[in-house]
Amino acid sequence: MKFLLIWDIVEGWALSDEDDVFRWKWEGSGAAEVWGSRAPGLRLRSVVGQRIVFVVEENINHLLLGCVVARQVWLVVLGRWQRQDWLPGVLDRLETWWPGRVVVARKDQRNLHTAVSLVCWCIWKHRNVVVFDGVTPSVTHIIREISHES
Repeated sequence: MKFLLIWDIVEGWALSDEDDVFRWKWEGSGAAEVWGSRAPGLRLRSVVGQRIVFVVEENINHLLLGCVVARQVWLVVLGRWQRQDWLPGVLDRLETWWPGRVVVARKDQRNLHTAVSLVCWCIWKHRNVVVFDGVTPSVTHIIREISHES
């Protein structure tokens, strides 16, 4: 189950006078999906008579940065560095988030690159165990694996 904080989703949106483009997909079950050009990767899913659920496209950025489990892992890792301000947003992209971390000292920069690679690797390995072995996602397991690998 994916829980998203609404602010994390909409904080980066910019309003403009341009028309937004919405796409609708209706299913025979009465479910509908709608997504717009202003928030790529984010879909709003609704079933008639039920609650509205935000569905985020599962891509590499979502898996490594934006999903609930990954965000909790990053919170623990970055918290240990006292850099919670580096926490990735729900819709952040790896290719812009990672280079956006400003580190002055060359050694610290090398440590950051190693740590980001290690965290992404451990999240990815855990994701494969979840998908292929049916294991329940576990932040604790990923943190333990990061500690073991480092």
